[in-house]
Amino acid sequence: MKYLLLFAGLALAFFGFNFWMKYLKIRRTSVKAMGRVVDSRKMEVSAKMPSGWAAVAEYEVGGKKVRGVSVIPMAQKYANGYMIELLWDKEKPLTFIPTAFTRAMQIYGLLLPVGLALAVWGITMFF
Repeated sequence: MKYLLLFAGLALAFFGFNFWMKYLKIRRTSVKAMGRVVDSRKMEVSAKMPSGWAAVAEYEVGGKKVRGVSVIPMAQKYANGYMIELLWDKEKPLTFIPTAFTRAMQIYGLLLPVGLALAVWGITMFF
């Protein structure tokens, strides 16, 4: 049992740390904006990502209106005209990530303290 708690805790902590680092990188390299959905496209299935809908939205980048495409497939199709909060990439301003996705990354980041607590509990069972 003690080995199970230790290794499960370490695995959860690793995944939580990974999600938290990805979230921090996105926040560091992106700019928050509001955009209006103008279209939705079906994203094809790939080895790394499931299929879903890619929103096409209009938002401002440096005072100009641009049309960008979400890089994350979403489960639902947004209606045209829907206002979406997004983070556009400073290096590639024509791509964005919906902030709802980053909120999910923050929640998954909570696996870090939970995993560390389980790992410590597993270690204490050795003594």
